[in-house]
Order: sequence, then structure tokens, then C-alpha cells
Amino acid sequence: MIKVIKNKNGIEEDFNPKKILSAIDKSAERVNYDFTADEKMKVLNFVESKLTDRIKISVNELHNLVEMALDVIKPEVAKSYKDYRNYKHEQSYKILYDLENKTKNILNVRDYSNSNSNTLLISTKRTEIAQEFAKELYQKMYLDQQEIQAMHEGFIYVHDLKDMLLPQLNCCLIDMKAILKNGFTAENKFYTEPKDIKTAIGQMEDIIMMVSAQHYGGHTVPEIDKILAPYYKMSIEKYEKVLRQAIIETTIGVVPDENMLKSCANRMAYKEMEQALQGCEMALNTVANARGSYPFVTFSFGDISNQYEEAVCKAILEVRMKGHGPEGKKQTMIFPKLVFLYNHDIHDSGKIYAELFDLAVKCSSKCMYPDFLSSITHKKENHWISPMGCRAYLSDYRDKTTGELVYVGRFNIGAISLNMPMIAQESINKGKDFFKLLEYYLQMIRKMLDKRYKYLSKAKASSNPLMFMEGGAYGGYLKKNDIIAPLLKSATASFGITALNETSIILTGKTIAESQSIAIEILNFINDKVSEFKKEDNHLYALYGTPAESLAGTQCAQFTKKYGIIKGVSDKSYFTNSFHCSVSEDITPFEKQDKELEAFHKVAGGHIQYVRVSNPNNIEGLKTIIRRGMAMGFYQGINFNACFCEDCGATGNDWGLECPECGSINITETNRVCGYLGHARVRGDRTLNDTKMDEVHDRISM
Repeated sequence: MIKVIKNKNGIEEDFNPKKILSAIDKSAERVNYDFTADEKMKVLNFVESKLTDRIKISVNELHNLVEMALDVIKPEVAKSYKDYRNYKHEQSYKILYDLENKTKNILNVRDYSNSNSNTLLISTKRTEIAQEFAKELYQKMYLDQQEIQAMHEGFIYVHDLKDMLLPQLNCCLIDMKAILKNGFTAENKFYTEPKDIKTAIGQMEDIIMMVSAQHYGGHTVPEIDKILAPYYKMSIEKYEKVLRQAIIETTIGVVPDENMLKSCANRMAYKEMEQALQGCEMALNTVANARGSYPFVTFSFGDISNQYEEAVCKAILEVRMKGHGPEGKKQTMIFPKLVFLYNHDIHDSGKIYAELFDLAVKCSSKCMYPDFLSSITHKKENHWISPMGCRAYLSDYRDKTTGELVYVGRFNIGAISLNMPMIAQESINKGKDFFKLLEYYLQMIRKMLDKRYKYLSKAKASSNPLMFMEGGAYGGYLKKNDIIAPLLKSATASFGITALNETSIILTGKTIAESQSIAIEILNFINDKVSEFKKEDNHLYALYGTPAESLAGTQCAQFTKKYGIIKGVSDKSYFTNSFHCSVSEDITPFEKQDKELEAFHKVAGGHIQYVRVSNPNNIEGLKTIIRRGMAMGFYQGINFNACFCEDCGATGNDWGLECPECGSINITETNRVCGYLGHARVRGDRTLNDTKMDEVHDRISM
């Protein structure tokens, strides 16, 4: 048996052909190539032919033989193999040096890139340190030099790169009903199905915490009213039984008044539901999950058909409006994000549940949530398409057996965004056709997303048991050692776009508010390409209007570094979010809705439309804006700066630096960051990054 001598320590090991096969498979994966069995055998035969008279061989010599064989069969794989060898040899010390510096920064400097992640906490710092190392490894192991170069310069941005090394899903619509129904197992402990609303909400909270720790995106409990209504009904029946028995036992010969008994039971069950929702809301805003972050969770609700579903909706809205804290100083929470499912047939003025819509608008006027989703475009064949967390949406998928559209239980595997202004400016500077250059980067993203599908397909169901084994995912009833490849057929992957406004300025000299023509032309082009890719790759790709919280500043800085300051483009610290008009445009809410309408509907894989109001207390005005948005098919949000004084408890909006009641600067201010809410200030201290703070300061129409 030939012995292989290790370079590091001189230890001798038996020659193992399987290690060569594993190494060349990984190298092929980095360039998106699949070896045939015949090609693999040719590599092994070549290497073994050179070892006929050898007793020992060093690892370096063996690597050289593998490279020679690969160079004949597939040169790009040979280069990938060599690049990775060089990386391990040359970069190992550099990685450790860089990681040490990044670790020191994490330990000593607060990170403002994510407003909903408290980087002062030990748990968050622990996660960030691990993620930095994982980010570096993933780039070197799974991305080629062209991809890394495009990322480094800023032409593309891989979202959540620090999470890519782990086989995690991104955003999802968790099938909470499937997990709760008939009970579920978590960490070898069996949860029985709830028998009342308090237990149901408690178990739901546990599930949210566990699932959110196993993936990195936002997740939604879709149509939560329909999930919780049966358990609310169980609580009513429980209290009816308890009260009836108490009356019988304590009063001789008295027949209980059924109407009074039912009324009391309803009040007791509703109170139980309110208290459970309050506890859930508090936990989701104060208890970090195993990743060291707060679960980015959304509840969608509102398209109801009975009194029990209506009660759940009312409780969610009323709990949010009541807030938390001592009397006189109650504050509303950020999570869960609330989305009201607006059905024109039941919520329009004069319809059966118009009053529930009125309550939702009242809640939005105080808390900026819920946002409102129109059934015109987001309900298909009686199935709602709820947003996954912030603004991500799933492409249509039909069950192969039933032929029905399926959304609940499905998920996204990741997003990669284009820096549109950089592509536009590069095309001008290099004299290249803009759309050809755009297609080049679309093809690059396509290749990277395809690699992601293949990478995730090897993940085991046990890596996320509630989703893949307990029914949280569509088809998620696998055994622990099963790979999740079958579940990826219904998963989406997103091509993101940012800063169409600045792109329009570069290419036409006009903002989106002045003309949407080039933006629509670009979106049509990308949609056509994405449709081609979907058919050819058999993946559910989607076009995504990237929220760009910290990315808006990052991409602007990358642009400025390469092209300098250009008026209207890089003469500020941030780019405009996705397809939206500039936040500084002096336009009315109706004008903003009109100008963003066509682009909104072309970016179906991720979109939201929001407008800024100066007086959120004008309820009738809000209703008009929202109902107009619903008629236009929007996912509609209302924006304002919600201010709260920590000293006197006063509330209001657009205060500036001081409380108008007592003059305190100890203010907490809530703003819409992108499609979700965050705090610009907490007790006077900012929580948003510098560029986002600049954007908040410039807001007129957002």
C-alpha cells in the first residue's frame, strides 16, 4: 500500500482514492460542474498510473498529479483545484490575522448594520464572530474569482453571505397549523396538541424561537387568525363547562342562564387570549434566539369568515395598541410585523367586516402596523400569498398531485442583488451596451443561485426538524437522515435590484418621479431573463425589490470609490431603496402611489409601497390612502416618525430632538427602516447606521 506523507507533520497515511474524488468534486462544485463517473475514473487511473513504482509520495506531489489529470479533462476545474490549494497555503495566516481584527471590532464597537439586532449582547457578539469566519470560508471554498471580484467592487451583493456556509433556508411561510395539529416533537420531547388558546399561543412562541434559530431570514405565520380560532373556541367551551359546573355545585336547583354563561365564557377566553398574546409579543421583542437575534416574524390576518377568527384579529390589534410598560408610559412593540389581508368583498365600506378594517387603520395610525395587502393581486384561487417577513414573496407553485397552488410552508433560499447604478456607469465609462453588461451580471447571479440550490440539496432533514420533519415546510415530513432536495422544487431564489432611481438619473438624466420609462424597460428586461432562467434551470427564480437597509449606504460608497461624486447619484451617502422614488421627492401620497404602481407589479418577488403622512391621527385620510392602495393591488404601508418620551410618557410624531411636552432628549423614535420598522433612537441613542440616519433626515415622501 502506498503511503502519503502529510506536509504539516510528516505523518504517513495509506493512499485513499476516495479523498481524491471528494477533493475534485468540491473543486468542480465551485465552478458549477458535475463530473461523470467516467471522468472521475480517468482522473484516478491517471494518478494511480504514476504511482506504480512508488512506495511513498508527499501530499504536494499527489496534488500535482491530480492537477495534471484535471487539466486534461476539465481545465477550469483544474484551476479551481489549484486556486484552493494556493488559498489554503497562502491565506491561512491572513485569514487568522483578519479574523483577529474583526473579532476585536465586534467586541469593542457596536454594529449598526441591522437595526433589529442588538450587537451589545454577548449572544449576538458570539454569533457575529462565528459568522465572520464562516463568511471568509464560504467565499474561498464556493465562489470563483470572478464572483469574488464582482462582490468586492460592488457590482453584485450576496445577502447574508456570513450565513451561506451553513445549509440554511432564508425567508419562509411556516405551516404553523401543520406543526400544532396532532402535536409535534422537539429535541426528543413531544408537545401534545393544544387544548386552549393560551397553550396554543405559548407553543407557537416556542416554535417561532426554535425555527428562527435554524435559518437567517424573516418568517411569517400566515393567516394566524385561522390557525388560532379553533383553540380560542376550545377555551370558550372550557370556560362554559367550568362555569356551568360551578353554578350547579354552588346553587341548588338553579338552572344556569345560558346566554349569561356564554357571555362570561367569551369574556374569560378573550382575556386569556389577550394575556397570551401580550406575553408572546414581549418575548419576541426581548428574548434573543440561539442565533443571538430577535426573530424577524410576521403575522398575517384579516380575511375572516366567523366570530372566532374575528376575535383573534381584534385581540392582535388591541394588544399592539395597548403597548407594554407602566401606566402612562406604555410603548408599542416592533415585532411581530403585522399584515392585514384586505378582502374587498368583506372590508370595503358598508361590508360585513368593515369595522375590523377600521380597527386595523386605527392601529396603524398609532403603531405604523399593520401594513395592508390587497386581495386583487395577492390572493389567487382562494390562496393568500403573504409576505415572508418584510417584503419577499414566493413564485407560484402547483402541487403535482392536486393541481392546487401552494404557498404556505414554502421558503426562499437566498437573494443576490445588482448594484444597478454601478452597472449603468460602467457601461458608459467603458462604452459598453448597458443591457449586455446587465445580462452578464444576471448570468453570474444565476450561476451562484444554482450552486446554492445544489449546496442546500445535500442538507439533512435533521438540520431543521420542525420545518423538514414536523410539517413546517411544504412536504416537510422527512426522516432525520433524508436530504431535503425534494423540498427545494418549490423553493424560490431571488434576483435583487437596488437604486433604480439613481440608475435612471445616470441613463436619462431624470429621476423616477419625473419618468419611469427606463426603470420599466430595465424591469421588463430582467423579468424576461429571469423567466428564461426559470425554464432552463427548473428553479423558481423571482425578481426582488431589495430593501437595502445598510446596503443602500454600502453600494453608494462602492460607487463613489470607483466613479467619484456624480450629482443626483453619489452626492449623498445612500442610494434609493429598490424601485422607489427618492425619499426627498416632494410629492403627495397619491402621486407616490401612481409613480410606483407599474414598477411595484413588475417586482413580484419582493415589493411594498409606502407613503409618508404628516398627521397619522387623520383616520379618514388614512382610510382613503389605504383603500386607494388596495384598489391598485398594493402591499401598502403608512409611514411617520412615531416618538415617545421616556420621561413624561408623551407620544407624537416628527418631534425633532426634544419632547415638546417636557423638553427631554430621552426619546425613543420608531421609523420604517425599509419594509419593516426599527428604532432610529432608543432613549435618545441612535440604533440605525449613519447612512440610514441621513436618509431618515431627508425623508419627505417616505
